[in-house]
Amino acid sequence: MGQRADFVVIDRDAPNVDQNNQRQLLSALVFCEHGGNPVRDVFVGGNKVIDNGQHALQVNALHDYRAALAVLLKEAV
Repeated sequence: MGQRADFVVIDRDAPNVDQNNQRQLLSALVFCEHGGNPVRDVFVGGNKVIDNGQHALQVNALHDYRAALAVLLKEAV
């Protein structure tokens, strides 16, 4: 008890997760060959950082990215 846990929860119903084809499972999970993201949840140090495919800071990160890109594009002109 008291140990850190890092693990990923895979959505078994994701289109690229073919439970009948174990030989291609790793490739399907890494490259998402058939669309969609099969990762449902991610835990780091026992804390859930991805919940149902969404990171808590995802919206903030997108906003910050767009703001930085706008500054860079403005300076490039």
